[in-house]
Amino acid sequence: MLVETFSLSCFVQSHDGRALEAEVVLAGSGARAGTAVVYLHPYPPLGGQLRNNVVQELSAALDRRVALSFAFNLRGAGRSEGRTSWTGAAELEDLRAKAAADQDAIPLPPISRTLLCGYSYGSMLAAGIAPAEFPRLGIDYALISFPYSVLWALALQRRGWYLQRIAETVSGAAAAKAAGPPASPEHIPRTLFVAGTADNFTPIATYARWWEQLRSQALQALPQTLHADAAADAVDYALTAVRTTNADHGWLRRETEVADAIVSWWSPLH
Repeated sequence: MLVETFSLSCFVQSHDGRALEAEVVLAGSGARAGTAVVYLHPYPPLGGQLRNNVVQELSAALDRRVALSFAFNLRGAGRSEGRTSWTGAAELEDLRAKAAADQDAIPLPPISRTLLCGYSYGSMLAAGIAPAEFPRLGIDYALISFPYSVLWALALQRRGWYLQRIAETVSGAAAAKAAGPPASPEHIPRTLFVAGTADNFTPIATYARWWEQLRSQALQALPQTLHADAAADAVDYALTAVRTTNADHGWLRRETEVADAIVSWWSPLH
């Protein structure tokens, strides 16, 4: 079914008053009501911007499936004002400001399920938003080519903070899933990692060790009385990892595989 979309290119305001170039897409009848995707692009000093090849492929695959899509050039990218911060802290505040504004001030369709879809540096920023910060948005995470091995260069002293935030999100989601209703919240966040086995910055073996560490931490946080199968199911709900054979960090001519992985994983689309 053909779904009509309305696209708007504009500027939005950062948390400190700078103009950030943005694109907003509203989908008509046929899209999943109440759903939204936020795209976060790679590192601006290395050419990252919202018209990146992976971001554009994700937009082509998702914009007609969700009610609202939002992408903006981070400070210092494209026509956005400002410059990239040393730790991602300023960019996180910009993202928080947009999420809060979209909830309370801008006349957009009501949103109850949101996918923070970050690629490379953008996945670091997506992971920095805790689900509890915006409970009404029902946040899930798609983290593409997370820059694990070079996080020290992108976040400096905040590297550990980002990794801890991811661990808390995964462990908290597994615990909530294991608790079941009525103890569990209305929405329990899920996290998807997508990585190529030929990533230029992080070897797939390093990713695998990290993902296994996240799983182990989540399992250890669950009640010891919980049946092993139920514990494994809870962690599987909270964390999914997709390895794409021979894909590198740039995903050139492999972009559709990223989009397919996200479309098949994110439950609001089904």
